[in-house]
Amino acid sequence: MLDENKELELRRIKVQVVSHIIDRIPAGWFRAVECGPGWTDIVLNCHNELNAIDPEYTPYQIKQKYGWLRYYYGTIVAGDEAKKMLDIVNKYERMSSTICEITGDPGSLMKKDGYFRTLSDAFLERGWERVESKGANS
Repeated sequence: MLDENKELELRRIKVQVVSHIIDRIPAGWFRAVECGPGWTDIVLNCHNELNAIDPEYTPYQIKQKYGWLRYYYGTIVAGDEAKKMLDIVNKYERMSSTICEITGDPGSLMKKDGYFRTLSDAFLERGWERVESKGANS
């Protein structure tokens, strides 16, 4: 089980690792990556793949929403390259639904007090409850 001091240390390390992405978020936007340290690799890999296609792309908002990563960005590329960028973001957003946002371990969608996060089973001990998937048509 991850204690709160370890969580804080992981968050501090994450900020250092993603600071070059945060620096690219334009003025007027909240300049932060608003997700737990367990998704640091997902965010970095997504950024690196987007950057390989468009080194001038602009990240606007990177956050956890309803238990999944949301990566909002802008680009001047069009056509196939823009489609590739969208596919990259979709890939990493889907990936986030299987990785604990805090620890980086395998995870699943959980809820507590109306909040949704993707967390490892260790968080069941903290009062989080697993959300059962009902499929795309439910």
